[in-house]
Parts: sequence; C-alpha cells; structure tokens
Amino acid sequence: MELKESVEQRRLPRKRMNKFLRLNDRENNQVLGRVMDMTTEGIMLISAEPVSQQSEVSVSLSLPIDFDGGAVVTFDVKAVWTKKSSHSSNYATGLRITNISHEDKKIISKLIARMPNKMSA
Repeated sequence: MELKESVEQRRLPRKRMNKFLRLNDRENNQVLGRVMDMTTEGIMLISAEPVSQQSEVSVSLSLPIDFDGGAVVTFDVKAVWTKKSSHSSNYATGLRITNISHEDKKIISKLIARMPNKMSA
C-alpha cells in the first residue's frame, strides 16, 4: 500500500471531536478507527492499521447517548490519503464522505457545531 502525503484541499474548517467516536465498516461490522476531526465532507481517522485507498466503503458512526439519543448515522466514504503518525504507531487517514442522506448530514452538522475548532499547529 502506498502512503500519500496529505495536501490541504478542504473547504470547511475541521472540528476536533471531543467525544470518543468509532467509525465502523458496515459490511463486516469491524471498527475502522477513531474519528479525530471532521466536517460534513470528510473525516480524519486514526487507526492501528492503514486504511486501504479503495472504492467506497459503507460506514456507520454511533453518536454519544447524550446526543440525539445515541443515533447511528450511515454514509459512504473513500480514503484519499493515509500517512503514518509521527508520534505513535497509528495511522491517520483522510476520508471523503461520498454518499450521505440529507437527514444524516443534518445530524452530523449539529454534532460538529458542538465541537471545538481544530487548533492550528
């Protein structure tokens, strides 16, 4: 697998998740990793294994119980970059949201609105 350097192409400011949110592959119900930050268009995922840059993957995201009663949102993503973390044994992956219902996008927008802005390094 080729690891690509990230190139800043996002149009929306990222919001760091202050909740522990796991992203799951809906096909095999495996945890892909933990959501580090997100917008309504994409996610930065932290995982123990690199995420393959393949075709779309159907995923689910379980929200905290104190947010919309712990609703589960579903959507499709595509990995656009993966890189090894410089400070741990994990991998960071940029995922583009490619297919999401209007209702689930609204729920994610509400979640993001509650999260702090990502701090610049």
